[in-house]
Amino acid sequence: MKYICDLHRVDDKVQSVSPQIHKSNRPFVGVVLICRNKKYCIPLDHPKSKHYNMNNDIDFTKIIVEDKLLGILNFNNMIPVNDDLIKKLDIKIKKDDSFSDKAYKNLCAKELDFIQKNQDNITKKANKLYNMIKSGKANYNLRKRCVDFDRLEGILEKKEKNSKLAAYVAGDVIMLKMNDITTEEDFRKQLDSTKEWAGKVGYKEDDVNDKIKSVRKSKRTMKIHDKIFNRIKELGMTQKEFSQKTGIPQSTISDWKGKDLNPAVDKIMIICDALELTPNELLSETIDDGKYNFPDKLIIEKGSYEYEIIKDIRQLKNEQRQRLMAYMKGLSDLK
Repeated sequence: MKYICDLHRVDDKVQSVSPQIHKSNRPFVGVVLICRNKKYCIPLDHPKSKHYNMNNDIDFTKIIVEDKLLGILNFNNMIPVNDDLIKKLDIKIKKDDSFSDKAYKNLCAKELDFIQKNQDNITKKANKLYNMIKSGKANYNLRKRCVDFDRLEGILEKKEKNSKLAAYVAGDVIMLKMNDITTEEDFRKQLDSTKEWAGKVGYKEDDVNDKIKSVRKSKRTMKIHDKIFNRIKELGMTQKEFSQKTGIPQSTISDWKGKDLNPAVDKIMIICDALELTPNELLSETIDDGKYNFPDKLIIEKGSYEYEIIKDIRQLKNEQRQRLMAYMKGLSDLK
């Protein structure tokens, strides 16, 4: 929730999570979509008395199911997010759920059904509002109701930059994917002053330098079972809970680490679902200079971009394949 608080400090139209108003533990539930190649989350709220008499507008949509107002989407309060900030809400009803939990999940299921049926209109409305605000074409009242997208995006960019730098200093560069800080040279370029930045995050300059040397010296590769245990920890999950979600015995899970083993291939998709990862994220091996060792095996989802490419290649004759491979090599050689 710290991120929401950071946004609220620069724009008080962002939904507050202040403990003074008993919202410190309330999840920020919303709909994630794309606005100009940026991910935004539209808050999903319970209706208040004033909403019943309001009409749908450019920045407001009622969620009505069977003539009943279930919720509202406040487009004017949508906030920028990235994958690290998004967590899928589990609305599957479990036998040990309380009565209120079941009621809330049933409500979310109905709202989700409405959103999915109207996703095109919702996406268009969000992008229209975003473009109007960003271009300065919105009228005074709309600008007054709407958050400042530029300022909020600035907070997210700052958070992403600091997260990357902090991870590098902590020696966790192997856990970062596709970022710009992959070598000591890149790291130095990012920092105008190592000493100045290190002080802000609580590190001494000597500690930073020692950490860089340590990372460069280790040259180690993140193994699949390492990624699994790290992800379990990130999600705040116990090994027992992971075992229950996947159906994999705890003894087998312990063997991965104790005996330096990787899980069986037929368990990969089950593990990915439990850990909210794609197969590529789990199987791609990352080394400390940010480059990837291509894995020996890949699991590709049917209908994906990669699946369609492989499908098309397999339909080619041998001569056509050789020409394609030569063309691809020529592309990779271009600078």
